[in-house]
Amino acid sequence: MKGKMMNDDFVAVIDDDDELREMLCLMLSSVKIAVRGYADGRSFLADARRRHCACVVLDMRMPGMNGLDLQRQIRKETLDMPIIFMTAHADIRVVVDAMRDGAVEFLQKPIQGQELLDCVQQCLHTLPQRKQKVREKEVFLARLANLTPRERQVFDAIAAGMSSKQIADKLGVTLNTAEQYRSSVLKKMHATSTARLLSSLEGWQHQAADKSE
Repeated sequence: MKGKMMNDDFVAVIDDDDELREMLCLMLSSVKIAVRGYADGRSFLADARRRHCACVVLDMRMPGMNGLDLQRQIRKETLDMPIIFMTAHADIRVVVDAMRDGAVEFLQKPIQGQELLDCVQQCLHTLPQRKQKVREKEVFLARLANLTPRERQVFDAIAAGMSSKQIADKLGVTLNTAEQYRSSVLKKMHATSTARLLSSLEGWQHQAADKSE
């Protein structure tokens, strides 16, 4: 099944080999995939910060910022995009490092067109789910930013597993007041229960940890 790309989505091919880069771009565009080619990582990052990149096809060895360096920068900036690496020299340690940091595939040069196309289509197939996670994170953070300073203290205490009594003791308020704050936090965060709130928080923290490791 082909993944659905929106108007602003694109697949990036990053390789300092002009001939190979152009060939891969032509191959992907021939099957109606919006694709952009880049000779280096920095020019790609400038675009990726403004547009949504659905998938990256990335050469491992490039002058300046190499493939692993770019992968780390992508994760540092929490840009959500799967990476398919290409290399003519597969070093086991490098492969392990790249896969550990979230690479979805490692392709050996010379690149087989159908193999690359299959990998890209698989990445595009997950695009709707990945976009949904990004939207959920944005909504969660927007709700969090809407809390008052006192409510944020209560939110942090709830996240730490504190009971209403413990929150009351920490903030120097009555138990009833602490419970009112807890109720207000749940309402603003659109959580029907403390368990629901913690579940949402855990899911977001897990995504953030995956990107920062």
